[in-house]
Amino acid sequence: KSTQFSISEAILITGGFGAEQSAEIFLPWQNSTCELPPLPDQRYYHVQAGNLLCGGGLDSSTERSCLQWSVQQGGWVTLPLTLTEERWGSSVWRVSQDSLVIMGGDNAAKETSETVSSDGDSTRRTFKMKYPTG
Repeated sequence: KSTQFSISEAILITGGFGAEQSAEIFLPWQNSTCELPPLPDQRYYHVQAGNLLCGGGLDSSTERSCLQWSVQQGGWVTLPLTLTEERWGSSVWRVSQDSLVIMGGDNAAKETSETVSSDGDSTRRTFKMKYPTG
């Protein structure tokens, strides 16, 4: 049985070890990739949902920040918010098109979660994790 993909579906791939600033779109229906402008900083162990990515990287500036891919603004935009904790190695749950919940991570973030909203450019603590992560 063959897998069918919609022509409107694509996968955004960002960062990682050895490719910390890379960004590309994978087009499954063509089995090809399209390179995007590089991330403005180095990211790995970050979380991503859709065109929004948060945390990860090499220092507290990336571990507490979020980027968003914006065609209208011509590339990567650093959102004007600061995460409540330094986040790397976290998990993510996409709540809506414009918001996500980042859960856990390593170090001080192990028992925390926060909601990030790209439409309101805000972040807020949500629930305490029942068990530490990381």
